[in-house]
Amino acid sequence: NFSSVSGFTASLPVEAKRLALQMRYFQCTTAGTIPEINRMLKFLFGRYGGAYVLDGLNMTMRYRFRFPLSWWMKFIFDDFDLLPRPAGVKITYSDGTRKYFGFGPYRVNFGHGNFGA
Repeated sequence: NFSSVSGFTASLPVEAKRLALQMRYFQCTTAGTIPEINRMLKFLFGRYGGAYVLDGLNMTMRYRFRFPLSWWMKFIFDDFDLLPRPAGVKITYSDGTRKYFGFGPYRVNFGHGNFGA
């Protein structure tokens, strides 16, 4: 069982526990560089479909997963802070299977750009 930041206890599947322990190991042993993290992501998430991290060049990093995230993966990422990163860097993650196209929120501005005809 794992306890979250909010204090409740959740029973996770065995696969989730293994992933959490492997992520914690990498978090403790990595220097937090982009190539090193990408190698770790290939090792951990290659069988699911792959993942990679992008450097925002402004003290942010974005993890991008190429497969739909399960509930327990989101739980691990949100409540245990196990995604490796250098000190002081803000991280976000997203499901990379969604396709976004257009402008503005919900693509309401599509077709109203100021592009020359």
